[in-house]
Amino acid sequence: MVEAVENAVSGMEYDLQASNISQKGSYFSISLKVMVDNQVIRDIIYEKINNHENVKMVL
Repeated sequence: MVEAVENAVSGMEYDLQASNISQKGSYFSISLKVMVDNQVIRDIIYEKINNHENVKMVL
């Protein structure tokens, strides 16, 4: 997932932190904070992360 985020926000300043890990360790979540200039850029970042093969869900 980190790779998906790094590719999506390449060249931008961002903050990425681990958020939660499931009890069995099968799933984990991360929190991404990034400032964007407009909705179009936000949507592009969302799609890049959401379409990555290792990402199950983006909220």
